[in-house]
Amino acid sequence: MDSGFGGLQSAILRAALDPAAWSDVVAALAADNPGTAAHFIGQDRTFRGSMPTAFAGYDGSSIETYAKHYQFINPIREGWAVLPEATIRSHLSLIDGPSWKRSEYVNDWLLPQRISGAVGAILAQDHGRVFLIGSHTHDEESETRALDTLTRLFPLLRHALDVNRVLFGLRLDAVALRQGRDPDTAAILVLTDTGKVSYANARAEAMLAAGSPVALTPTGRLRAADAGLSARIEAALRGLPGGRVALAWSRGAACADLVPVDDGLQADIGAGPLGRALSPRMVLILSHPTEPDDPAARIAVRLSLTSAEAAVALALADGLTREEIAAGRGESVHTVRNQIKSALSKAGARRQAELVGMVERLRRG
Repeated sequence: MDSGFGGLQSAILRAALDPAAWSDVVAALAADNPGTAAHFIGQDRTFRGSMPTAFAGYDGSSIETYAKHYQFINPIREGWAVLPEATIRSHLSLIDGPSWKRSEYVNDWLLPQRISGAVGAILAQDHGRVFLIGSHTHDEESETRALDTLTRLFPLLRHALDVNRVLFGLRLDAVALRQGRDPDTAAILVLTDTGKVSYANARAEAMLAAGSPVALTPTGRLRAADAGLSARIEAALRGLPGGRVALAWSRGAACADLVPVDDGLQADIGAGPLGRALSPRMVLILSHPTEPDDPAARIAVRLSLTSAEAAVALALADGLTREEIAAGRGESVHTVRNQIKSALSKAGARRQAELVGMVERLRRG
């Protein structure tokens, strides 16, 4: 195996653990095939734009002009957006030669850089984004070499990106922990500045699939069932402070933590092309407060009762009468009657038997 290929493998292995090292992978791809340029981009499938995340071998200000204009008129961009993961293609499989050569993209952006073709591999797709690594080539020989290199390296490239995604998830778990939330039970989502979901952990994916308490619009934006949460998300995306929002949820009391992604948090969770391509603007954490082991405390949390109301409800479930509860607690029957009435109202129960049934179900877990 040639030394250039071995150097590429080494760079990819480094990038698996250090996402910032993807720039070395892209530089090695360009150096391995003289006269070519290489890139790693995260492309929005709705054609809104892509992040110039790692580039090598391009001239001067070409990356800036690509980001501002040429990416939007790339004649094969839409072709890439509809292909499945693990696809490796050249531009001529996405567009006919004459149309490619006549395009503004080729004549005004590629040819002035002494490149004329394109080869790419789709490493992953996630929430409307395509993660693409590839090369711009200058002749048939360089195109053939680029295709061969990507084909040989693809399993390793894909594995490195998978490791990055696991590490990205772990960094977001740390964000949840700093908010006092258990990442094993919380739903964690990353939103872009337009409110699109660019990352969701397994619990969040399940919620999105169920459509409650959050769902995706046809354009990929997050929609919250709770109007208050929806308004706070929109405000936070506009730059207003985040914070914590109390929610009513199917399992009772819940909360949402809105954590804006500032420069410090971006550095923590978004290192390397993957993080930048995901364009994190806000981390949204949906969770139920950690439930205490004590049954009365757990019932108080789940039914939004005071500790006294929960204790009285538990006593009812144990078969005690109001008089027996009052004597045991050193309170008047009138006080106990009012506590039961309040507990019924808060729990949404119409009869005492209904409240007892709720308590029994919660006590059994």
